[in-house]
Amino acid sequence: MVAQISPLNPGQRHFAGANNYGKMPLPAFHNKKLNFLKVMLLSSTLKTALLIIASAWLLISCNKAQGLNSAPAKLKNPTAAVKNRITFKVNGIPVKTSGWTVSRFKWQAGDAVTWLNITTNMHEEKRTLNVNLNGSAPADYTFQEGGSFRQKSHGSYKPDYLGDLLNSYSLVAGTFHLTQVDTINQVVNGTFKCQVKNTAGETLFITEGQIINATLSRGITKY
Repeated sequence: MVAQISPLNPGQRHFAGANNYGKMPLPAFHNKKLNFLKVMLLSSTLKTALLIIASAWLLISCNKAQGLNSAPAKLKNPTAAVKNRITFKVNGIPVKTSGWTVSRFKWQAGDAVTWLNITTNMHEEKRTLNVNLNGSAPADYTFQEGGSFRQKSHGSYKPDYLGDLLNSYSLVAGTFHLTQVDTINQVVNGTFKCQVKNTAGETLFITEGQIINATLSRGITKY
């Protein structure tokens, strides 16, 4: 049987005497081979992509686990940079000022108790608070009506210190909570809230008071 080249398709051969089923076009064979190679290449690319995704997922998982097991970062104290600041509210109205005088004192040289005076800056803010605490260590200092001013903590609030000095309110209730009195670094910190009343019986409420790194004067003043 002799192979002959088809005049209609030179790339196609058939054998003489064979029927149409004996024809085998060469381009079809090459197409099948190319398709096979494409499938293999696609499969290899897919495997590579899956490997990359799996590696990335493993890396992320390890980082998360490390983050959970590691110690939490220390937060900075937001008030550390604030110096000599005193804030409070009078009947809900905010007052932001500083310490005019924050100093320790004794009524007499021989007194056993060292007091602490805190007066806000009337030149910065006309609403001025002035208190004398019967102690100078971290503690709670309470206020009440009546009694000797040399025996108990006392103080006053003036709505307009420079403009109307006679308009004064006395502290009749409340607490100053001192958290730090550092005589080496000259720093006082604490919180407070109190009730004040004038001679006409009018009452104001001082709330959300904060003493933030108030500058403490050196030494002890003796009167």
